Amino acid sequence: IQQNYIPESNIFEAISKNKLSDDVLKKYIKMGFMTKKYIDRVKKNNGNNLGGIGCTLSHMTLWKNLIDSKNDYYI
Repeated sequence: IQQNYIPESNIFEAISKNKLSDDVLKKYIKMGFMTKKYIDRVKKNNGNNLGGIGCTLSHMTLWKNLIDSKNDYYI
């Protein structure tokens, strides 16, 4: 979808596993999105592959943004 076809649209950039530094993960832990124990378990079981965490954080961030917005839904 090209942005110019949807008036007043915003495109959300997903949270990439490549951008999940320890500092970024600490920010999400402070926000209550996930626990350090969970992140450590994912790192151990997936060979430090944080793709699933990036996907989860992307969805949680979108939900939080929707709740905080005046919108009824996101597409």
